[in-house]
Amino acid sequence: MEEVFAGSMNDRDLASLISRYDTIDRTYQSAREARNNLGAEIRMVMNQRGASLFGFENIELKLGLGKAEYNPDKLKPLLEMDQSAELANKARTTVTYEKWDGRVLNKIKQLGDEYTQIVEDATERGLSKIEITKKGD
Repeated sequence: MEEVFAGSMNDRDLASLISRYDTIDRTYQSAREARNNLGAEIRMVMNQRGASLFGFENIELKLGLGKAEYNPDKLKPLLEMDQSAELANKARTTVTYEKWDGRVLNKIKQLGDEYTQIVEDATERGLSKIEITKKGD
């Protein structure tokens, strides 16, 4: 990539940089949209098959767990249970008590089945992560 010095750049050079940036940005947005559409189609086919793993010739695809989000209303009982109250207060973020830290919730799940059930019921998963590996790499 060519090095650019702001002090020696004229208006035409800056306009050229802006134009190149705009072209790359539009290409990026288009590629991202195409990637999202293909990902949705892959997830749909894999879900229809009930599969989370697919291998063919030189590629392997694995559907991983989507990002976990937690329903704060369903986690409120943890704040009132003797064994989990202290941990549950640590699990709530300081910025907003509507977000919970999954790492601490995983510790709470270790307290027993009742706690695990509350956390699991409050867990909402995002889109499955698509992981592709090439065989032989």
